[in-house]
Amino acid sequence: MNSWILGVCLMFMNAAFLQEKAKNPEESKRIEFLNAQVRGKQFTVEKETYQHLSQVFAVRQIGTGKQLQETLSIVGASLDSFVETKGQFLVYRGSQINPVASLALAGNSVVYPMVLNTRTGATGVLLGTLVVTPKRMADVAAIASDHGLEVEREFSHLKVVFYRVKNNADVIDAATALSGDARVEKAYPEILENPVVPN
Repeated sequence: MNSWILGVCLMFMNAAFLQEKAKNPEESKRIEFLNAQVRGKQFTVEKETYQHLSQVFAVRQIGTGKQLQETLSIVGASLDSFVETKGQFLVYRGSQINPVASLALAGNSVVYPMVLNTRTGATGVLLGTLVVTPKRMADVAAIASDHGLEVEREFSHLKVVFYRVKNNADVIDAATALSGDARVEKAYPEILENPVVPN
């Protein structure tokens, strides 16, 4: 089957999938909300295209059994701004637009930027880490130093390194800069899109 026919088939399947999801009133409301959001930079990870949601953020829930409002109040958000949960994270609409996909601090809590998978409509949390495949593991520390990153985890046997981006630094820009480094084979932001929820 040629790629054009396959592409058309996938487009129709995706449209049918989104129509089915839209039959659910809550999902329809969510899709309408996400479509109305300001979108920023676009990037690709493993053939999936993501776009930064400039006014949607996530914060990790504080402790277990804490009320939704209590967690949101730490970042100055109201219950009305709540969008959804994403694993241990609460996703909410901020009061201001932030064109930079960066981590920020609100009290003792970290505020994470959000992205949208443009194919599936699923949201994802940008965790502030970059998944990098260096050409030589001997360059790991030098790459971190040259790009102002911190080595978070290193898996030599897999030739994969996780770098931490500093607060207020754009995660998407950092991944783009690493991708252009001659010492790097591949680099992309780590995204929490489909968290595993324990039973």
